This record gives sequence, C-alpha cells and structure tokens, in this order.
Amino acid sequence: MMNNVLSRKWLCATLSASLALAPLLANAATPTLSLSNVPLVLQVKGQPQVLFLVTNSQSMDGNLSGAIMTGSGIVAANQSSSSPANYTVPSGFTAPVTGQSSGTAPYTATVNGNYVDNSPSRLNVAKEAIQQTYAAYSNVIQFGLMDLGVSGNSVYNTWVYYMSGANGFQFGSSSTVPSGLLAVANPCYQSSSNSCGNISSYLNNKYGISGTTTQPYLYISATSDDPSINDVLYAPSNYGLPSNFITFGNVSPSTPYPPNYTLNNYNNGSVVEYYSCTSYAGCSRGGFYWNESPTNAGYVPYSPMVWYAQRGFGFYGSVTNSNGAIGGNLVIPVASTSSTQAGNFTTALAPETDVTSAEIKADAVNNNVASALQTALNYFTGDNPPASSNGCTPSGRYIVLVTDGLPTVDLNGNAWPPLGSAAAAGYGVTATFNSDGSLNTTNDQALTDTINQIQALAQQGIKTYVVGLGAGVDPSKNQAAANTLTAMAVAGGTSN
Repeated sequence: MMNNVLSRKWLCATLSASLALAPLLANAATPTLSLSNVPLVLQVKGQPQVLFLVTNSQSMDGNLSGAIMTGSGIVAANQSSSSPANYTVPSGFTAPVTGQSSGTAPYTATVNGNYVDNSPSRLNVAKEAIQQTYAAYSNVIQFGLMDLGVSGNSVYNTWVYYMSGANGFQFGSSSTVPSGLLAVANPCYQSSSNSCGNISSYLNNKYGISGTTTQPYLYISATSDDPSINDVLYAPSNYGLPSNFITFGNVSPSTPYPPNYTLNNYNNGSVVEYYSCTSYAGCSRGGFYWNESPTNAGYVPYSPMVWYAQRGFGFYGSVTNSNGAIGGNLVIPVASTSSTQAGNFTTALAPETDVTSAEIKADAVNNNVASALQTALNYFTGDNPPASSNGCTPSGRYIVLVTDGLPTVDLNGNAWPPLGSAAAAGYGVTATFNSDGSLNTTNDQALTDTINQIQALAQQGIKTYVVGLGAGVDPSKNQAAANTLTAMAVAGGTSN
C-alpha cells in the first residue's frame, strides 16, 4: 500500500514538473500549430473537497419567517391556535415525509410510532439542499458533513410565548387590535380545560380581565414567533407543565437589560427573570415560582404577564464545557463517494424525530460557529487530513457554512446575543461594516472569533461560502444579521 501511495505522488509531481516545461520546449522547436491552440500545461489534481458545516442551533427548527414550528399539531388542545396541524407548502419545497410539493401538508408525521418533523423548517430546507447537491455532484466532488458539537442532548416539549401589554392581556372578537398591540388566535377560546380555567380565574378575579374562554382573539405586545425573537420555551415533559399557562405578579427585575443586568452577566449566563405567580401553581409568598433564562435567541420575556401555549417538541444540548466552546462534530468525513457514504448522508439528513436517533437535530442551545470552524481547520490541516481522490493535491478545499443565524458563543464559551436581535439591542451589541462588506468594528467577541477562524481557513487556501437561511438573515427584516453573514463570506474569500 505504501508503494502505491508513493507511486501516485511521484506521478503527480512528475507530470506537473514535466508539463510545466512545455512552453520552453515549444520555443526551441518549430511548432506546426499556433501555441494558443495547444494546451501547454496540464495540472493533474484530485477532486475538490467540500465540507458542509451545518449550524444546527435550536433556531434551525424555525420556519423561514422565524416561528419554531417543529412538532406543531401534536398538542390537540392548541390545534386551532399555537399548534396548528397543517401548513401551506412553500414554493420549491417538498415535505420530507409526506411528499407534498404544493397545497397543504402536516407539520408533523408519525412514523413507527414516533413524531417526525415534516415542516418547512430551516433545517429541513438545508438538509434537502445538501442532499440534492450530494446526489448531483458526488461523482466529481469529495463531500463531508459537520455540525455543531453538543453534550447532554435531550428531547423537550416546546411552548410559544406571548408578552402582554402594559396593562396585561386583552381579548376581543376582532383581529383589528388596539393601538400598539398584536392579535393572535386565543388558545383558550371555547376551551373547558383545567389549564384555561385557571388562567380565566386569575385574570378575572385578580385583574378584572374577562374573555379568556369566550373571545377568539388574544391581544399581545409581542410573540416569540417574531423574527427578532425566534424562540420558544423548552421544558422536559416531567415538569408537568400544562398546555396553557401564564406567569404574572411581581416581575424581577423589571427588564433583563442594563442597569439590572450587564452584557457581562449575559456572557456568563447569569441573566434570569423571575415571576411570583403562575396560573397552575398560584403565587409564592415572598418568593418566586417561575424563572427563565435566554437560549440561542438571546431573549427572555419580562412583560407584566406572559402566556405560554404548548406547540411541539425540540432538543436541548449544551455547546460548552470546562474548556470553553465545544468544537464541531464531524458527522461524515470528506471522502470519495461510495454506497456507504451515500447511506450515511441519507441518514444524517433525514428529518428530525422526537427520539434519540442518528439524524442531525436542531439541538444546540447556542451557535458555537467559531469553535466548529476551528475544528474544520484542524481537520483539513492536521496530521490526518482527508485523503485526495487520486493521491494528488485536491483542486480546491472549501467550507460551505449553512446557517440561519449568527455566532452566539465565543471560543472561551461565553454567550453573546445574535446581532440585530431584540436582545442585542438591549445589551448594546453592535457591529459596523466597510463598503466592501467586510467587518469594520464590533464588540461581539463571538463574531470576532468567527471572522478570525474564517480568515485562518483562507490563509490555508480553504475558502468559506456562507449560505444564510430564514428571516433572521433577510436584509428586509434584519439588516445587521445580513451584513454580518456578508462579512463572514468576504473574510472567507467568497462573495455573498
């Protein structure tokens, strides 16, 4: 085997050196053809090597507009509100389980007794695109697949949450709302459930608010489905939380932003909002029954009341350990195509289920892009880089970064709110950009570390292409996020 390797290396080197002499030899002879018509240099190289890096943070369960809908439809009590059963199939998308490419399709399918995400989530869109690319080009390109490294991956139930206005929740019969508020379908409309009865009792008896079960619309100030929030509540099933509940009473502190909490508090994970009352457990005497901290979206609600309406399922995995940020997880090594590799791609790119299984899941509680890129760099330049298709130098090495958002963890494991989000505005996290799209200044260390890693890859001749997904990277909805992804592409030696 060693002799075969040496002979291939010798052949590549000999061909390259000999053919490079062709122009000199041509000048010494009398050519019968114009030199412009004769290929004088032939470069014998291996196939390009492409590593797909999927940033599978929790927000990748969101649809292209921002709402995290994975598992929607499985909560029977909320199918007419927060957990609808069906969606309109967007143009160009095929439901991964049920196969519809138009009309409507179920958000969630059931296969062998397990729930499977059938929605147009960002992760499903990314998986479909990668699978199609692999099928089309794997005979001429060596592909590999990496995602974000996590630990403690577990399945959770999810709840969308609605923030009240300054005077609490309001209800009405019209989608035309009072000034400054939004209308959503009331999860407790015509419900006789205990959870809705508890909400109605507290709102009516404590605050004089009626309409909990009699009005079709709930009026709110904001929803976690908003692209600038892009979040849900994650809670284990053994917590026993009801399908609908509210938090209210004393709110401490009044906001999660300065002067109550600083950016440093956010970095080290010590931001917590407390509520003294919940509709399912009552009110604490001198203490707090409910607390909540930010996830990848960076947001934590702090309105006078918060309504939680159960939606579906999701996964929750840590991206840090005692050494800082966890690196990338090499799902499939870069290699020439084979039936085994093709099967591995099919398995990894299957839609997400609600059980522990081999497909990529949107489970990273934060977006540790920098450490994943660092892992990719070490993989390509370390002692055991991916083997060439023919023993010669690959004709190019590339990272295709597939992401719906922005770096939210620096290399030391500190958390940062995503640029352009409501949380970033609250903590004063900003960035400026040059006319060529490159990064100028920022106080976001997660972004700085990411740009540095992309530049380190470029210095090794490894270009990074950035593929953005969803509302969070749509310039019309989040200019800062779109600019940031452009800066990452510029740093990688590619255009956006």
